[in-house]
Amino acid sequence: MLINFFRKMKRIIVILIFNTSILIGQKLSVGNDSYIFMSENSSISIDGLQLSPNSNYLINGPSEFDSSPEAIIIGDNSSINRVYYISPLLTDFSGLINFKYEDDELNGIMESDLVLEIKDVNDVWANVTPLIDENNNILTYDFSDFISFTAITASSQNGTLTIEQVASDSFIKLYPNPTSNFIHIESNLNYRSSIYNTAGQLILESDSNRINVINLPDGIYLLHLKSDQNTSVFKIIKKK
Repeated sequence: MLINFFRKMKRIIVILIFNTSILIGQKLSVGNDSYIFMSENSSISIDGLQLSPNSNYLINGPSEFDSSPEAIIIGDNSSINRVYYISPLLTDFSGLINFKYEDDELNGIMESDLVLEIKDVNDVWANVTPLIDENNNILTYDFSDFISFTAITASSQNGTLTIEQVASDSFIKLYPNPTSNFIHIESNLNYRSSIYNTAGQLILESDSNRINVINLPDGIYLLHLKSDQNTSVFKIIKKK
């Protein structure tokens, strides 16, 4: 019985981080019945990816953080040669993310053009514009709202991983894009429209084929169009 007790105890690994930082190697695995508790003003760093939550945050097992030197390639666009993967999903995180890279990982991308790329649970990439510390090779972005993601990397703002049309069918025509005031949807089907920002937040919903985006801040958004038959997703650009 004593042996069985110790076998069970080996599976229960608890890491508590309070108002400090902890550096972990190139890979982090959190097993079943295990967790990492982080208080606000603390941080954890895994091979150059640093997470600093705005409030108490719990990483439950099973969970795994790993990095790869293989770039993500979508169409003609490519990320840098550093990609972090989180399995199964980092959920509802709010706080500061620092992404460290090396000069030889830039894959021909100018440092001044770098954007952070976040991959959500639906395998859709969205990008945000970070603060760039070229002296220390660090990208920083403060996610003030909750995000959930499975991977993070960096790419060029001139060639992001979010392709122009993420999913489509031959029954939809969407225009103009970019737009400054309205998005027009032409289709023989009736669609419910939902617009999300790059942090995955729902911004507005509509049943109309003419969506008013005048009051949206300039930037990149994802437009989800859902009918009884299918769902399509488009990247839209709001400009003045």
